[in-house]
Order: sequence, then structure tokens, then C-alpha cells
Amino acid sequence: MKNWIPKILAVLFVLFLSLFAADAVGAGILAVLVHLIPVGIIAGLMILGWYRPRAGVIAFAGLGAALIINSIVGHHAGWILAIPCFGFAVFFWFRNRKSKAAPSVQTPIAPKVTSLLALTLACAMSPGIAAEQVAPADLTAQQILDKVAATYATCTSYRDSGVVTNDFGPHTAGEHFPRHVVVKPFRTAFVRPDQLRFEYDDPTPQKAYIIWAKGTEVRSWWHVKRAVETQRTLGNALAGATGVSSGSAHTIPSLLLPEQIKGAKLAAMTDLTRLPDETLDATPCFKLQGNYGFGHQPRTVWLEKTTFLVRRIAEDTGLAKTTTDYRPEVNQAIPTKDLEFGAPQSP
Repeated sequence: MKNWIPKILAVLFVLFLSLFAADAVGAGILAVLVHLIPVGIIAGLMILGWYRPRAGVIAFAGLGAALIINSIVGHHAGWILAIPCFGFAVFFWFRNRKSKAAPSVQTPIAPKVTSLLALTLACAMSPGIAAEQVAPADLTAQQILDKVAATYATCTSYRDSGVVTNDFGPHTAGEHFPRHVVVKPFRTAFVRPDQLRFEYDDPTPQKAYIIWAKGTEVRSWWHVKRAVETQRTLGNALAGATGVSSGSAHTIPSLLLPEQIKGAKLAAMTDLTRLPDETLDATPCFKLQGNYGFGHQPRTVWLEKTTFLVRRIAEDTGLAKTTTDYRPEVNQAIPTKDLEFGAPQSP
């Protein structure tokens, strides 16, 4: 039993690491497999260390040190994972001493341990792969929305162009006033981890609102102020443009950078219902309905079946019927010019 305790701990550690691959569910099976590469490496080091303890000491001590250095440089809590790594390094060190004291006998890699770790890898991979293999017709509204969130949060790049249409009516026979419709075009360009440019026009290019960020540098330009302003955070800059852009400044950026941009999120809609699928511009789409934001505003969304990208959002605010249409691209090369600040020259 004493020999099985570290084996069980090794299996649990590998399974724990495999949970991080869940972030990629929805971004495609290839993304899931890429996220599972570290799991395979750790499992391989486990097998190596079991039968070459000295190599196991070096591998896990080095891995633990690398995690600590990375957490210091990146200012995150990854050092926590270094603790079990150093624990395994100590275990292999004792195992190495024991093997030196025992008679030198070359033994082949034990099939039982190899099979056990292989089974662990299979178990770790199967949930993510199985999630990707669910037929679109069988997905629930929540599963679809979870895949949308994962797609945006894990993509390497994103670009769109679109338009917000605010139709102020009249919407009923009892309303007697001239029809009033406001159209606001917008564009988004994003490259992970920290380059983003958003622009909307109200309604002509001469009346633009631009938000630009690269690293910790954030700037904005609005035709009302006609001056470049330095913003404290990207979240603050986008918040300033959210109202006047009819929400387009917030909706997609908050999906791309959910930890950085606070506030209501499309991925957090409640009381979800899956409606019959529809086709928009020859693109098959899921259609969901739910409540959005702190006011639980009813909202209908159309999502591309193949990419889980947002194509349309529709809502009735009571003041206007608002429709936001997107033409999105994900994980494609973004031209440098699309990421330039490009503020108009002040007169």
C-alpha cells in the first residue's frame, strides 16, 4: 500500500492539471488537445521518474523552479503548482537513494504503472473531447453560451465590423410622429494578450469615438472633445463609450477580456431558452433568448453554429428596438493598420 500512495497522488495531480483544459471547450477539439499538452508532459515525467529516479528529481525540481520564476515575472499565483512538483522531486530523491542501496538490477518499465498513467491521460482527455462531439441539435442553451464564452476568451485574435440600428418608431398604429432610426457603424480589432482597437461612428466617420490599447497604454479620441486622452484602464475607456455606442463598445470586448472588463456580460445571460435555429446571410445560427444585465432586459442573440461567434443581438428597450449586427472573424491575421490608433488630426 505504501508504494501505491505516491502513484495515486500522481494520478490525482495529472487529473487536476487536466481541468485547466476545460477553458478551451468550445474553441475546438484542437484547442482542447493543445491545452492538454502539459498534462502529457507531466505524465511522461512521472513515468520517467519512476524508473529513472535521478532524472525525476532533476525534472520536477527544475519544473518547480521554472513555475516559481514564471509566477514572479508574470505576477500570478502559478507558484502554487510548484509545491507538488517539489514534493515529487523529494519522493524521487528518496527513491533514488533506495535504489542505490538495493542490488543493481535492470528492470523493465512496469506495465501496471505505465497502463495506469496512460489510463489517467485517457480519462483526463475524454471529458473535453466528448464535449466537442455533442451534436449541435443536442446542445442546450447554456452549453451553447458556454462555448461562446470559451471561444472569445481563448481566441488569439478577433476582428469585426458591424452596425447598431436603433429604431425609435413609430411601432404601433397609435403613435403619430415621423419615423426616427439611428444607425451607428462600428469596428473591433483585437490581438491577444493586450492589443485592442474599437471605433464607432455617430453616424459618419467625422463623428468617431476611438478606444485604443496596447499593454498598459490606453488612449481615446471622441469627436465631442476632439483631443487624444490617456485613460487609466481599458475598462474605464470602454465604459465611457458604452452608452453613446448603444452597447457595442462593451459587448464583444467584455467577452474577449472577461477578467479585465467588468459589468454585464452576454455570457452571463439568465433564464435562457433555445429557440428554433435560423439562417442569417446564408450562415446557420443558433438562436437563444434570455435576460441580460442588472435590469434583466430580455435579449435575443444569433450565434454562428460553426464558430460560436455572435452574429446578431436584438432587444426592445421600450424606448427603441435595437438590433446589432456583426460580421466577425476569429483567429485570423489582423493587419497592422487595423490596430493603429488612427485618431483624426486636431484642427
